[in-house]
Amino acid sequence: MTYFDERNDYKAFAEKGFRIYSVSISLASQPINTGSGFMPYAGGVFDVKGKADFSLVDKSVSLVLSECPDAYIFPRIYVCMPEWWIEENPKETVPVTLGKRRESLYSEQFRTDAAKMLTALIEHFKSFEWAENIFGYQISGGTTQEWFHFDRHGSYCDEILPYFNEYLVKKGKLPLDKMPPLYEFENSEVIENEDLREYLRFANESVAETVEHFCAVAKKAVDRKQFVGAFYGYTAEVCDQLHGTHALNKLLDSENIDFFSSPNSYTGSRKLGVDWGDMMPADSIKLHGKMCFIENDIRTFLSKSPNSSRKGSDPHNYYTDKVWEGPQSEDGSVWAVRKSLAKQLTSGH
Repeated sequence: MTYFDERNDYKAFAEKGFRIYSVSISLASQPINTGSGFMPYAGGVFDVKGKADFSLVDKSVSLVLSECPDAYIFPRIYVCMPEWWIEENPKETVPVTLGKRRESLYSEQFRTDAAKMLTALIEHFKSFEWAENIFGYQISGGTTQEWFHFDRHGSYCDEILPYFNEYLVKKGKLPLDKMPPLYEFENSEVIENEDLREYLRFANESVAETVEHFCAVAKKAVDRKQFVGAFYGYTAEVCDQLHGTHALNKLLDSENIDFFSSPNSYTGSRKLGVDWGDMMPADSIKLHGKMCFIENDIRTFLSKSPNSSRKGSDPHNYYTDKVWEGPQSEDGSVWAVRKSLAKQLTSGH
């Protein structure tokens, strides 16, 4: 997989016998990281209201098939809303950086409208001559495509209060007049405020409901005949409850989710010679009959920075840390890839 189609090396992989590829498609032209502004897309399918543009989808898939006609393709779909929707639905959004807003992961309007877009996109995949080459979908959303809250702070804002109150009432509790204070969470190891404890549960359980919702939409669109799953459940590494990734227990028995995905552990900056552990409770996931799909998003000596790959894609030069660099030699790169493969084989992922 590459975010930047113009940087693909599909031919070399095809010549070595690789047949599984991914293409990255977004419903809208939005950054995948609200902190860095990283924008890997040349465009989104639904950028113009009322006029879907599938040309980038066709181009991405055709690039793979031109070098590997018998490829199995596994699209990663970024479920996000275009700017025109953000402007029309301010109460369904949360503030992020630099005055920007993004769709709330709690929003029923977001779930409804994005579901229609996602269904239309999958129907397009199904209608094309290369439909048989598609074997499943990875449904991504939120910041970094990993279903983190866009503000990485529980989507905490006044617009969320009606959704939080609905959650409280369903649990037999009284609605609130205002949002519970976050200062206790930020300054105390023990949270005494019951309303705040409930908000932390809400901030995770509701995101899990959103993941389930879109996976169900995708599963229905493929007539339940293809694999569907999502990034989620980084319990072993992302410990902040306000990221929203701590309700995996709500999803383990879902009939709409075939796999859960996470990257390799970032601990130790992914140095060679040490284990790259799992972010997810992998054994538990497998005991529930689900697959673990570990994204080996390591770089090689051939990898370039985002801005070197596509000018302006990383406006704040965020991806300059050593963890974003691969081994500096071809030999080291080969060993890193071999290590990644061996880890997954021996772990049963």
